[in-house]
Amino acid sequence: VEQDAIDAGYCLGLVHGYRDMRHYYLQDLFCPPNSVNDEQMARVVVKYL
Repeated sequence: VEQDAIDAGYCLGLVHGYRDMRHYYLQDLFCPPNSVNDEQMARVVVKYL
């Protein structure tokens, strides 16, 4: 159970980093709404996988 919490935190960190990374490119890779939070982004990534 503790490992699941660690894995979830790691996953959210990756999602947050990927979301922030798009600001470093000249062209956006994707266009999430400004109101989206990391948990919502993580759910989208999990569904995509």
